[in-house]
Amino acid sequence: MRAWLDGCDRSHWCDGSHWCDGSHWCDGSHWCDGSHWCDGSHWCDGRDRLDGRDGRERVDRGCARSDGRIRLRLAAHEVMTYGSAGRWGGQLTARPLPEADAELEALDDSQREELVAVWLGRAASERRVADAFEVIRAALADLRAPDELIALATRGVDDEYRHEELSRQVASRFAGRELEPPPRLTLVVPDHPGADGELLHTLHVLGHCAMNETFASAFLETSLTFARAPLARVAVLELLSDEIDHARLGWAHLSTLDDARRRGVAPWITSMVKANLKMWRDTPRPYSTDPLVHRHGAPPAAAVEAALTGAVADLMIPGLERFGLPTASLRAWLADGAPTD
Repeated sequence: MRAWLDGCDRSHWCDGSHWCDGSHWCDGSHWCDGSHWCDGSHWCDGRDRLDGRDGRERVDRGCARSDGRIRLRLAAHEVMTYGSAGRWGGQLTARPLPEADAELEALDDSQREELVAVWLGRAASERRVADAFEVIRAALADLRAPDELIALATRGVDDEYRHEELSRQVASRFAGRELEPPPRLTLVVPDHPGADGELLHTLHVLGHCAMNETFASAFLETSLTFARAPLARVAVLELLSDEIDHARLGWAHLSTLDDARRRGVAPWITSMVKANLKMWRDTPRPYSTDPLVHRHGAPPAAAVEAALTGAVADLMIPGLERFGLPTASLRAWLADGAPTD
C-alpha cells in the first residue's frame, strides 16, 4: 500500500495519464474536519453549503434503448458533464466497460438488488465529491499553490463527474434497465473552529485529499481484491486510478509547506484522522455476507475495517512522518484499537 506515496513530492508528481494496475482503492466521497468528514462524499460539520451553480455545462443526457429511441436521464439535480479537458479527453473511461459479464448474468434478483444499492449509492457519493473538489480548487488558488496542483484539483472535479456516471451505468447493468441518477447529496464544508485564512484552506486540502482520499484508496484496494467479475473489476480499476491521484494531491500540497506552516497544521492532525475514520465507520453502507456479491465491487465489512485501519498504519503515519509531522499520539491511538466512539 505504501508504494503510491513515493511520488508525492512535486518533483515526482504523477500527471494521471498512466493506467493504474489496481494495486491500491473507497467510495471516498465525504469529508471530516477535526470534528467530522467522510464516506468519501460529504463534509460534515460546516455551514457553507454548495448548490453546484458553478458555471459548468449542464445537459440532459440520454441513452439509447433497445428499440432505438432515446430515454432521457433526468434527476432532482442537474446532471453535470465530464468535459474534453478531463483525464481521458472527454471519454468516460480509459478503457471500455465489458459488454458481456457471465457472472453478472448468473446473479439472482436479490443479489442484483444488493449491488444496485451499492453502486447507485456510490454514484451519489461521487457527485458530492465533485463539489468537494470545487472547494479544494478554490482553496489552492487562494493559497497561491503551484499551478500544477490547482490543475489537478480542477481535473478532480471532472473525475468525480465521471465517477458518478460510471457508477450509475454499473448500477444500471445490475438492474437490467437504465436508472435515473440518484438525488444529489448536500456538501457541508468543515468550519474547523479556531482556524481561518491560510490554515483553514490547508486543513481542507489535507482533510479531503491526504486523509479522506487516502482512506478511499485503501477501500478501493480491498474492493479490488474481491472484485473478480469482469464489469466490476474494470469499473473499480477506473475509480482507483483516479483516487490515488486525488490522495497524492493532498500529500503533494503538504510537501510544499514550510516548517512554520507544518507546525501550524500539526495540532490538528490526530483529531482529523480520527474524525475521518469515524465517518468511514459510521456511514451506512449495504455490506453483504454473500461471497458472490463481494465479487462485484462490494467488499465485506471486516475487510473494509482492516483496510481503513491499515491506511492509517501503512499510509498516513509514514506519510506524515516523511514530512516531519509528529505521529506519536496517532500511533498510541492505533495501538489502542483506533477507537472512534
